[in-house]
Amino acid sequence: MSIKKVVVAAAAFAGLLPATLAGTAKVQNNCGYPVYLWSVGGDNGQMNVIPPNHSYAEQYRVARNGGGISLKISKNQNLASITQFEYTLAGNKLFYDISAINGEPFVNDGISLSSPNGNCHKVICPPGESPCKSVYNKPNDDFATHSCSAAADLSLVLCTGGRQQVYSPRRPPSA
Repeated sequence: MSIKKVVVAAAAFAGLLPATLAGTAKVQNNCGYPVYLWSVGGDNGQMNVIPPNHSYAEQYRVARNGGGISLKISKNQNLASITQFEYTLAGNKLFYDISAINGEPFVNDGISLSSPNGNCHKVICPPGESPCKSVYNKPNDDFATHSCSAAADLSLVLCTGGRQQVYSPRRPPSA
């Protein structure tokens, strides 16, 4: 086998590593009503309906244009007011934030973003806090961008009801 074939094979394998080791972005709907989510990465994603007490999850991915992904979440189907859970996968790092630039549909219900990985910064917006001090409210609120391992799972909980909701992975039933 020529060295060129070995290098090409190694590069192809290395290109698979970030995707296979990538964590999961989850949106948990604890609201008493359905919410609507679009996963957008360079194109308009299709609408997903998350019923009460259900969730949506996707493995971190890179947008077709090489940029980040925005999970646009609304109380209605026309995207009139959205909360955005944004993430960018960059090698073994994940950059993430919550944006309220295009609205605060869950301002009275509360939201929280957390991970079981202790190295990921929590984002908490208590019910009624407007504007939420932990998120993007204008384009230059760069303090609201955080990073952690690309292998870490993140969960955005909607309608916290004043309780800090912390993500905990499902454990298999004990035998």
